[in-house]
Amino acid sequence: MPPDGLPADSFDELALVADCLSADSNQVRVRNQRFVSAEIAKNGHFFDTVESTPLTQQQRVASVVMEDRNLLVAAAGSGKTSTIVGKIGYALSTGQYTPDDILLLAFNADAAKELDDRANKQLRALLPDGKRIKARTFHALGLEIIGTAKGRKPSVAAFAAGDELSDSVFIEQLLAELLAEDPGFAVNWLMFRAVCFKAAEDPVEFETTAEWEQYVRIHGDYRDGKRGFLTMAGEVVKSQGELAIANWLYLQGVEYEYERPYEYDTATVQHRQYQPDFYLPAIETYLEHYALDKNGNVPAAFGEKYAQAMAWKQQLHADKATQLITTTFGDFVSGELFPKLEAELKSCSPTRRSRALVSQKRRHVGRAFR
Repeated sequence: MPPDGLPADSFDELALVADCLSADSNQVRVRNQRFVSAEIAKNGHFFDTVESTPLTQQQRVASVVMEDRNLLVAAAGSGKTSTIVGKIGYALSTGQYTPDDILLLAFNADAAKELDDRANKQLRALLPDGKRIKARTFHALGLEIIGTAKGRKPSVAAFAAGDELSDSVFIEQLLAELLAEDPGFAVNWLMFRAVCFKAAEDPVEFETTAEWEQYVRIHGDYRDGKRGFLTMAGEVVKSQGELAIANWLYLQGVEYEYERPYEYDTATVQHRQYQPDFYLPAIETYLEHYALDKNGNVPAAFGEKYAQAMAWKQQLHADKATQLITTTFGDFVSGELFPKLEAELKSCSPTRRSRALVSQKRRHVGRAFR
């Protein structure tokens, strides 16, 4: 009941105002949800095309929401850079901001360069001629502000300026102490150096085969007439995903053969014999690693034939009743690759002779850890 002397319609309006002023306002929450859904729908084409793969629903929500302060918590490889590019693009395309209104910051120079390159490449159609979105580090921004205010940039101590020599000396000393004091760290450090030390570029980022091949030439290895990535066992594999798998198998003491010809003849006039990525003789199982992202998409650089080849391999193994394990680059980025491999290997039942071979190699690798 409304208070005495207060019209019913006025009471309803006051109740609405009270709800809107509440920290947990239902009216505001519903209105915001409708607004976000409408904006995502209206800008669907932009979010589908701003990056090489369409943004996810969560990335679209993060792009549209423009509160005074937003905190996004995201795991490694979850698409933070794509989200930032999407958010900037949404702000520009809807006219809410201009390039001069945007300050893009990162914690280190490499991240700043990646943000700068990606934002200006993907959003070039939204930028006026001659305009760029400049990504900076916090350190560079601070120096720029001080220089503008005082007319000269200050000199900064080497350790504060991120001097590479000072950083490397400090890290080397820290590593030496940890390796000497903590056997568990020594094992983990060996695993890291062998499996994950060299940063792997996501194949989805390459638009053409030529771009991918250039990347391998610059960052890969060359041995015995082959170009790729050199494993601990001394062979050259084609990708960093395969490199991680090969090194992980080696350190776990799991015997494998790289690109061993398939046990059934598949060669034709048009195609050579099928050679799966890995063969694990202890469990008589093949392992194929595919350059797919977390959503199962094939990189543009690899083309439609790549997807067709995947389907052919799957069908071949099904027809011949040969065991096949499959992994993806998305598994590697998300951190699921090695737990997945471990679970797959444990689910298989090796023969007594195979168990003996694996056990013998594990003892050999175990000595290396000690």
